[in-house]
Amino acid sequence: IAWLFNFTPGFIFETIGQTYVNVPITALRSFPALLGALLIPLMYLLLRKLSISRIAATLAAGLVLFDTALLTHSRFILLDIPLVFFGFLSIFLVLYGNESEKIKAKIIYFISAAFSFGLAVSLKWTACAFIVPIALFIFHAFKEKKINKSFLVAVTSAFIVIPILVYISFFALHFSLTAPPKLTNFAHSFVAIHQEMFSSNLQNLSHPYESKWWQWPLLSRSIYYWVAHEGTQETRWIYLLGN
Repeated sequence: IAWLFNFTPGFIFETIGQTYVNVPITALRSFPALLGALLIPLMYLLLRKLSISRIAATLAAGLVLFDTALLTHSRFILLDIPLVFFGFLSIFLVLYGNESEKIKAKIIYFISAAFSFGLAVSLKWTACAFIVPIALFIFHAFKEKKINKSFLVAVTSAFIVIPILVYISFFALHFSLTAPPKLTNFAHSFVAIHQEMFSSNLQNLSHPYESKWWQWPLLSRSIYYWVAHEGTQETRWIYLLGN
């Protein structure tokens, strides 16, 4: 999307509330906003595929629709909403693959599910958590004899190979669009950026607004989205406060 709207890399999104200069902000926000909207019917269809009643599925989709946290989050240039969408889409496609009686349809659904899972992982490594429900649903289908052993091996291989290929492909696309001057070789660029990510995550870094992992379920620390300044004073804010 950034490439389609001629966004030139170089603007550093480092300060909350900073003024955007020559940034196609509406275009960049359109993708997470679209997926945030599509998350509503996806949730309904997913629950219906799990044999949940229409009333309960409609209620769940309504909760997603009227959840102001999801609504607000999907209007920012953030990766979380696309991650959630592609993660749940992968589960939805696995369920369809399990129930399909035609082998060709099964193959298409499982390949699509693996591709969607790869998209989610390409956004953030935390999307790897989606493999747990995916694996449980696939194993349940195997126990119910909806898929045989050879197909189970094929599906397992697909969920290993396809996400890796998707992950690498997006880095190749990223490097081709940004063309970093110091890293011209793809393999070297790929290894170097992952070494940097691993080393950064292993460091014991701190932040004045940080929270501990055990505080997350308690919602004791709000998410700081935006702030406006008038002179040196902060005058307006957007926080995400948990219920």
